[in-house]
Amino acid sequence: MTAEAGNAPLFDIASLKRHSVVGLLGVIGLFGGLTAWAAFTDIQGAVIAGGSLIVEGFSKQVQHADGGIVTEINVRNDDAVEEGQVLLRLDDTAIKASLAVVNAQRNEALVIETRLLAELAGESDFALPAELAPIKDDAEIASRYATQQEILAARVRDQSGKVSQLNEQISQLDHQIEGLDIQLKAAEKQYEVIAARTADMEGLYAKNLVEAGQVSTLQLQLASAEGEKGRLIAAIAQTKATIAEKALQIEQITTEFTQRALDELQRTRQALAEATQQKVAAEDRVARTTIRAPQAGIVHESIVHTVGGVVGSGQTLMMIVPQSDDLLVGIHIDPMDIDQIQTGQRVHLRFSSLDQRKTPEAWGHIEQVSPDLVVEQQTGRRYYTANVRIEAEDKAKLPANIKLLPGMPVEAFVTTGERSVLDYLIHPFVAELQLAFREP
Repeated sequence: MTAEAGNAPLFDIASLKRHSVVGLLGVIGLFGGLTAWAAFTDIQGAVIAGGSLIVEGFSKQVQHADGGIVTEINVRNDDAVEEGQVLLRLDDTAIKASLAVVNAQRNEALVIETRLLAELAGESDFALPAELAPIKDDAEIASRYATQQEILAARVRDQSGKVSQLNEQISQLDHQIEGLDIQLKAAEKQYEVIAARTADMEGLYAKNLVEAGQVSTLQLQLASAEGEKGRLIAAIAQTKATIAEKALQIEQITTEFTQRALDELQRTRQALAEATQQKVAAEDRVARTTIRAPQAGIVHESIVHTVGGVVGSGQTLMMIVPQSDDLLVGIHIDPMDIDQIQTGQRVHLRFSSLDQRKTPEAWGHIEQVSPDLVVEQQTGRRYYTANVRIEAEDKAKLPANIKLLPGMPVEAFVTTGERSVLDYLIHPFVAELQLAFREP
């Protein structure tokens, strides 16, 4: 065995140690370099959210509160419509029949009200109310008007007849009083004459110039004249009392006539108010049988395809999607990330359904964030919503042959500020440690 062969193991061990040290130093240097790079290199943070293109504004449902039978269909899916344009018509036969009945009741109440006002004003004739004047030649209106004219004339005749009869009786009693006054004056004069003769005769009797019988006869005549005078005074008073009673009867007739008209007017006005409310409701129902577009846009998801079909109360018949050049991006944000989201933040947008090689990415900014969670009823998923407006200059860069449409999926990266690479790496471990120490 030679000397070189004997020293070979020692050489190999020394070389191995040297290489190990170099390798360890290299690993430490690499790890240290990476750590330093991770600690001092910042990258832009972002909240990743999915979403889709939405139209600025909202789609509106077309519904009918009562439902009914379809008689006319003017639009189909994908048709463009203007606000107020007629979409459908429902059968209005029954509603118009009800409206006709209500109108008849209301028109009659209007005519009766006008007649009663004429009664209270003491008039014997009245004109149609201004509201009905344009349809005065209508057979129904003319008939009701003629009937109320007859009622007014009959009531005026009845009242006038009763009052005239009492006035005639009062006139007769006035004549009686005139006659009684004449008789009373004559009786008073007769009484004065007899009283004077009686006084003279009593003077002669005191001188024994006449007999007592003559005096007694005159005294009896004086008493009779005084009684006649009293009778006439009483008759005049009784006649005046009768006149007062007749005048009171006239006042009562007038009061009863007025009160009856007032009571009937109150009932008529109540009926008129009810009929007016029913008329407004019926006219609204008739108007709503013509279903119009609530806004300009495109007809979408229409379920009405057959004339004669029945639509249900409150059923969604179609949607009107607004046409707008301004498309927003509606994104769904995880509740864990909502503390990092606020209006004005820049958002990096990627249209995932388009060819990424030909479609440039775009930037936008958050315009609105929902104030509360949205919960999907079917899946139970919970999230916040936010609307992102695409920057105008980025939208202008899109190729002319690419058309953005509502519903297209979009990936959104909401920028949240810079963080070091090391922070990103150790944050999950720190969070797990904090959670572990908090567990019981």
